[in-house]
Amino acid sequence: RRRRLARETPRRRAAASSSACVEHAVVLAAHYDARSNASLEFRDEIFALHEAARSTWMPRGLVLVVENDAIALSSDAAAKRGLAYARNRDYPSYGFELGAWRWALREELPRLNLCDDAVIYLTQDSLVLNDSPLDYPPRNLTSTRIYSFDGLKPLLGVPRKERHWAAAAAEAFRSVQGADFDRRVSRETGFAGCFGPNLAGTYAHLRSLLQRGVFDMMRAKTKLDEQRSERILGLFLERDAATRDAGAVGGDYLKAQRAKTAEAARRAKLPFRKIHGYSTRSRERWHR
Repeated sequence: RRRRLARETPRRRAAASSSACVEHAVVLAAHYDARSNASLEFRDEIFALHEAARSTWMPRGLVLVVENDAIALSSDAAAKRGLAYARNRDYPSYGFELGAWRWALREELPRLNLCDDAVIYLTQDSLVLNDSPLDYPPRNLTSTRIYSFDGLKPLLGVPRKERHWAAAAAEAFRSVQGADFDRRVSRETGFAGCFGPNLAGTYAHLRSLLQRGVFDMMRAKTKLDEQRSERILGLFLERDAATRDAGAVGGDYLKAQRAKTAEAARRAKLPFRKIHGYSTRSRERWHR
C-alpha cells in the first residue's frame, strides 16, 4: 500500500522551519568593567557590530556572548541586540578565551539545536564577522585557526628570549587524551601559531577536543600565559593526528591588524574584522 503523504500546510512549514538545526554560530569570549564607562561603551559598540554582522552574513546563525564575570553584567545589553548570552560560571578558571569556550561547549551550545556538523567560530569579542561564513555543510574541516602567525617568532608583548612556551606545551599535551606526538617540543621545528587563539571548527570536532581535555590543558592566569596559549594551541592543531591542520581561514594575523577601518577590512576581504577600540578594558584584572 502506498504511504499517503501529509499535505503541506503553513503550520507544518513553520514546524519544519523551527526544528531545523543551526548551521553557523559565533561564540564570543567577553569581559567588561562595570566601573568603566569606556569599557561599557566599547561593549555596546561591539554588540551592535555583531548584531549587524549576523544579520548581514548569517541571518540563520547565532552569536553567543560568554561573559567571564561573577555577575551577569551584559545579559540585557546582549538581549537588546538579539545575541544569545551566558555567564561563564567557572570564571576565572581555565583561562580567558579557552575558559569561555569550554563553558560554551559544555553547558550552552548543547541547548541551542546546533547541527552536528555546524560551523562554529570561537573568538574574542573584538573579532567581528566581515564576510560570508565557511560553507555549510563544511568540506574537510576539523578545527583550524582563524588567523595564524609563525609560532617560532615572538609577538608584540612576548619577550624575544621567552622560551617557556615549549616546556608549557609539553606539559599541556600530557593532559590531553591521544596527544601521543613527540612531547619533547622542538623550538626549531616551524609551525603556525593560533592568533587570539581564535578557532573555527565543526561542532562535532570541537566537542571531541573538549572531551579529550584540550580546553582544560592551559589555565592561563596572566597575559603572558595567554600568548603562550596561542603557540601551544597552534602546535596542537598541526600535530594532532585527528586534526592535522596547518592552515588558517584568514591567513596571517597582520592582515587583520593592519585593517584599521571597516572599509579597509572589506577591501582586504577579511573573514573577521579586528575592532581596535577601548584597548585596556579590564582584561588585565580578570585573573585576579
